[in-house]
Amino acid sequence: MKRQLTIAVVVGWVATCLGQAPSQAQAPSQAQAPRAAADAYWASAPDDAHGIDAHGIEAYGIEAYGIEAYGADAYAYESSPSDAFYAGTGGGEPESMPEPRAFYGAAAGAHLHSGDHPPHAHHAHHCGGGCCVDETPLQRFRQSAYQGVSLSGGVISDGGSDALTISHYDVAARFAVPIDGMDNVLLITPGFRQEMVDAPPGVDIPDSLYVTGVNLMWMKRFSERWKSTAMVAPTVRSDFQTSEEAVRIFGLGMLTYTYVPEVLDVSFGAVYLDRDDIPLLPVLGFTWTPSPVWKFDINFPRPRISRRITKCGGVSESWVYTGVGLGGNTWAVERADGSDDVLTLRDYQWIFGWEHLRTGGRGMFVEGGASFGRTLEYENTNEEVDFDDALFIRAGVTL
Repeated sequence: MKRQLTIAVVVGWVATCLGQAPSQAQAPSQAQAPRAAADAYWASAPDDAHGIDAHGIEAYGIEAYGIEAYGADAYAYESSPSDAFYAGTGGGEPESMPEPRAFYGAAAGAHLHSGDHPPHAHHAHHCGGGCCVDETPLQRFRQSAYQGVSLSGGVISDGGSDALTISHYDVAARFAVPIDGMDNVLLITPGFRQEMVDAPPGVDIPDSLYVTGVNLMWMKRFSERWKSTAMVAPTVRSDFQTSEEAVRIFGLGMLTYTYVPEVLDVSFGAVYLDRDDIPLLPVLGFTWTPSPVWKFDINFPRPRISRRITKCGGVSESWVYTGVGLGGNTWAVERADGSDDVLTLRDYQWIFGWEHLRTGGRGMFVEGGASFGRTLEYENTNEEVDFDDALFIRAGVTL
């Protein structure tokens, strides 16, 4: 039977605090002012690299091509990484938007003057333990509309004779389009993901599950304290044997208030997963960055703690992290008897990972962990099958 798709995308107005204005002696020329203002905005934008980084829009579920944080892993909020099985629709991680110089042509070495960046975001040195680290921030985006391609894969299994083992790969490309200057930019991420399933005898589940579609993310600021993120990802989630209820839509709407610039942000909103088991979740929490080497993303439903372990100026940096998250997705499938049905996989994950980020949005990640509460459900027959806890590992690269 056909269903009406419902989508709830909460769009708010967003902005980050730019700090105090430069002094008269340091003020940029009139011609440079728009670029400086845009640079200041993007420099203070949320760091997707720790959640949307090498893999996508991870912080809020849009990983390399997976909306991982909220069940759309195959899309990616890169930041940070995930799977359609582990997350949801598949799509990319909420990433920082392209740097303004990519479209305004600012010189590669251009930077803002004192007062344009919060204290620990300066192109300065952070000293501790007898050594100093160049804190020049990475240039997250490239100087073109094309922002790169991401490849990732992984496997989850409990290793038993009756184990449900699922391996996957996904690929996504990212493009950035300024709509009305750098205060209004659209990120476009088309992608494809395949899950390869090895099920125990007697379990009716297709050998392959797919997620394909495009993720559209819009970020805008409206004041010095408020900023917004809106996202929509229409996808086809199925075994490619049926089209009944295969089209699904992921949506995200989030407002962020900057309480302390570059230190404390508070976020709230909602995310629409379009899954049969969990269609809608609130977005609520805060991001606390007490120093350049620590970041606490205490945001439901995917909290994460990150620790920077290396940094090479504005060239590269490496992080380790741990967190928990919701996994799984919903697909339209054809059963063994030829009937159409809707399959949902769900699990809960404890994740440990490492990521290496390079200038221009390039990087790689490796992560693993434990999966709990693994369940398979069919909508039309009300069947439910539970599986043993499992271990998983996944990795990816952004070129």
